[in-house]
Amino acid sequence: TNTPVPTMTQTPNLTTVGVFKDGLWKFRNTNSTGTSDVTIRFGMTLDNTWLPLVGDWNGDGIDGFGLYRDGRWILRDAIAGGSGVDYEFVFGANSSDWQPIVGDWDGDGDDGIGLYKDGMWLLKNQTTSGNADYQFRFNPSANVNVKPIVGDWHDQSVDRVGLYADGRWYLSYDHRTSNDARVFDFGPTDGTWLPVIGDWDQDGDDTVGV
Repeated sequence: TNTPVPTMTQTPNLTTVGVFKDGLWKFRNTNSTGTSDVTIRFGMTLDNTWLPLVGDWNGDGIDGFGLYRDGRWILRDAIAGGSGVDYEFVFGANSSDWQPIVGDWDGDGDDGIGLYKDGMWLLKNQTTSGNADYQFRFNPSANVNVKPIVGDWHDQSVDRVGLYADGRWYLSYDHRTSNDARVFDFGPTDGTWLPVIGDWDQDGDDTVGV
């Protein structure tokens, strides 16, 4: 007699919300009205020039958080208080001109880091100092107000880069110098809207929003 084998149903990872201000972080475990489930202080409380970051730095399926300023990265794996850090290193120029980005560039399950400036992209698979694993130019738009975006555009478990400006989207499918892009228009063109990226329907690929 064959013994039936129970089918295991995998629960998809749930992305929830949080806010950051002046070193104070508030996270909520459900997408619902209420107070924060986790409140911690981490960062420079008197210096608002640090930019908040979120990513799964160690591949455990749970996002950590961190801060970036002028080439310096300070990251933690666990959403917990305290002054300790898991990763502290320099990657990029000591300049405020570069914008930090986060993504899984090689599909290994943990997030790497990156920088963008004027069409130049520097992507690194590991959260350490050193040279970029991918350095390339991608800037198909003449609009100087473009904003860098990151997403898994094709359900390949690999994040790619893109640009957004005034309702026009430019998505790249390679970590290489090229201006080949999927280009389309979505959203108002008045320059006051911000791009957001997510897998809104849980089909495995990321799409756009404003």
